[in-house]
Amino acid sequence: MNFPKAQTDQYEVERLLSLATLNVDYSEVNKKLDELTKHASHITGTSISLVNLLEADTLRTVLSYGFDLQQMSREDSVCQHVIQSNDPVGIRDMTADDQFKDKSFVSDSPGIHFYYGIPLANGKGNKIGALCVMDTKPTSLTKKQKELLQIIADQVMDCIRNHHEMKKLQEAADNLKLIQQKVTHDIRGPIGGIIGIAEVMESEMEEPEYEVYRHFLKLIKNGGQSLLEMSEDILSGDYTMSGNSEEGQFQTTLKDLRSKLLVFN
Repeated sequence: MNFPKAQTDQYEVERLLSLATLNVDYSEVNKKLDELTKHASHITGTSISLVNLLEADTLRTVLSYGFDLQQMSREDSVCQHVIQSNDPVGIRDMTADDQFKDKSFVSDSPGIHFYYGIPLANGKGNKIGALCVMDTKPTSLTKKQKELLQIIADQVMDCIRNHHEMKKLQEAADNLKLIQQKVTHDIRGPIGGIIGIAEVMESEMEEPEYEVYRHFLKLIKNGGQSLLEMSEDILSGDYTMSGNSEEGQFQTTLKDLRSKLLVFN
C-alpha cells in the first residue's frame, strides 16, 4: 500500500507541541474513552479498537479494547502513517502487504490482518494520534461504518480536549484558593490589631469631650470588622469565577461589597 509522504520537520515540531500542550493524563482519560472504543469495535464488527497518541519515538495507547497494549515503537506502527494523512488509512489484509507482513503483531500474536485508522487532529489540524480498529481476519468496512467511526473519532478528540480544559479550570480554582488564603492571612492580622487598639482607646475615653474621638474610633472599629467579614467571605468561597479561566480572577457580589463599604460613611 502506498502511504502519504512524511511530513516536514516543522510540522512534526508543531504536532508534538500540540500533543504536549494537551498534557494528556493517560490514567484519567482512558476512563472517559472506554465506552467509545467499545462502540468502535461493535459498530465495525472488529475484535480490537485502540486510541493511540504518537510521541516523537513512541506510540502510547490511551485505551485498548480487545488487545492489551500500552506502548510500542512508533516506527513499527501503522498509526505513524495515519498522522501523516488527512484521510483514514485502511489495510484489508496486512499479511499480504510487504511493509507489514513481517511485523510481530501480524506474524505473531494477536495475528492482525485488518487495520483501519482515523487521524485525531486538534483544531489547528495537527494530528496527535489515531483511533483504529483491527481484526484477525481480512475485513472491509461499509460506507456507513466508516461514517460512524469518524463520529466516534471526533468524540474521542473532543473528550481529550475537554479533559484538558477541565484540568486548566481545576488549576485555576486551586490557584484561586491559594489567593484566598493569602489575602485572608495578609489582612486579618493588621485589621485585627487596629480593631483591638480602637477598643482599648474607646474604653479609656470616658470624658464627654472625647465624644467626637469615640465616634471616629467606632467608625474605625466597625470598618475593620466589615473588612474582616469580607475576608471570611473570600475564604469561605463567596465569590464567582470570571469567564477567563487562565486569569483565575474572582469577584464578590457588588451589592454585598457596597453594603460593607457603607459602614465607613
